[in-house]
Amino acid sequence: NQVVEEMKIKNFGAQGVADARYVYKDKVNILIILDASGSMAGQVDGKPMMDIAKESILDFVAGIPEGANVGLRVFGLEGNTKEDSRSTLLYELQPLNKDKFNQALAPLSPKGWTPIASALADAGKDLAAYPGESSTNLVYLVSDGIETCGGDPVAAAKALVDSGAKALVNVIGFKADMEAQRQLKAVAEAGGGLYTNAGNQAQLKAALNQTQDMLAQWEAWKKGATQDVNIQKNRQMNETRKFEHLWNEA
Repeated sequence: NQVVEEMKIKNFGAQGVADARYVYKDKVNILIILDASGSMAGQVDGKPMMDIAKESILDFVAGIPEGANVGLRVFGLEGNTKEDSRSTLLYELQPLNKDKFNQALAPLSPKGWTPIASALADAGKDLAAYPGESSTNLVYLVSDGIETCGGDPVAAAKALVDSGAKALVNVIGFKADMEAQRQLKAVAEAGGGLYTNAGNQAQLKAALNQTQDMLAQWEAWKKGATQDVNIQKNRQMNETRKFEHLWNEA
């Protein structure tokens, strides 16, 4: 099922797509929601998780096609109590300015709680100006843990999908434990997007960059180019073989 869901989402614009969410729109908006809670101070292979996340996100946005908007919302920046914790939009949805985006991302340090539900609700406000009929709205939530502020992130993801923005919520669990993986996967399922588990920097970068093919196809579509069905078929076969290899290995 995971392979099939990935195929559906990665093959935006393919002939015969029944779900309107996977049909190319004139505008693409990518909103990244980053977890800056205290647990992101942990280390992977001797390197702070927050530093890994920053580098991976910078690598990801560098490949976004011209004409797409990108935004950055962060939670866990402040608040010593659950009630005080909230998310902050550090880079409003707009074409990428690498210097300004880096200036927003670089100073981040993990210290707060994990209000995933309220961050997703805030994302709905960020995307409210971009109706799903004319925009493809993609949310990427990067988190290592579960909701800690009493909200319902699954319901929040469903509300985001059902909103006028019709956003797809993709979730990356970065070194998440089993409990966190279960909740984060449920958030992605409710949000109509993909859940990917990443245990190190290479896997986190791969999880973020898996959307690059889709965006490249969108860019070609904008220029009036046609998709090669054989390329699409080969991509799907490779995804299937990759899953088969991982399954056999496990």
